[in-house]
Amino acid sequence: MRLLKFTAIILVGLVLNSCGSVGDMLAVDEPAHVINADAQNLLAKQKYKDAADRFLELERQHPYSKYTQKGMMHAIESYFKVRSYDDTAFTADRYIILYPNAKDVKKAYNLRAEAYYIRLADVKRDQQMTTRAQSSLKALVKRFPNSDEGRSAKQKLLVTYDLLAAKELEIGRYYLKKNNFPAAINRFKSVVQKFQTTKQIEEALARLVEAYVAIGLMDEARANAALLGRNYPAGEWYKYAYKLLNNT
Repeated sequence: MRLLKFTAIILVGLVLNSCGSVGDMLAVDEPAHVINADAQNLLAKQKYKDAADRFLELERQHPYSKYTQKGMMHAIESYFKVRSYDDTAFTADRYIILYPNAKDVKKAYNLRAEAYYIRLADVKRDQQMTTRAQSSLKALVKRFPNSDEGRSAKQKLLVTYDLLAAKELEIGRYYLKKNNFPAAINRFKSVVQKFQTTKQIEEALARLVEAYVAIGLMDEARANAALLGRNYPAGEWYKYAYKLLNNT
């Protein structure tokens, strides 16, 4: 008798589980037009974050719907409006990969770059965002060099170069202060070699003179001082380097 009851309980459980599985299999995604209408309604109410999330449901549930591509662009724009910049960049990345030849793909490139550029950090802080902004701006310039967005990106790139050069200088000065001259020299040389169009190069050359003088490599010190003199003969950093050489 106990065995029969136990068997019955197992059978009931199996039936219930089976019903649940059938129910799951019969579950149908929301129609694409319903999701789109709902997202458009949220957009009209300026509920941008909710609208963006809803638009992306189209990609998840209906990747080949006629609403999906436009919905993803709406999501990018909406995330940007509410300063959800990581979501902006991530969604723009996917849009560029999925729709590389779309008529509005330039907007995805631009908003991705802006999502990073708008968060550029002070030189005292980590420059990871500057590196990401630089990469995205370069991609925009490469793809659309003669567009208004491309020309604007070229100017913004100069800012990123200057920030990265300033960060290298800051680290180099730190090593110089600690008398770690090889490490300082590597940082200053990096500025000279990689960031020649920035305003930081003048100080970097002078600091190279300072570091080389400190370790007694006078030929290298004079060579950098000469380079500094040719390019910035009236600058304060040339006077600084000249004084260092003449005091040795």
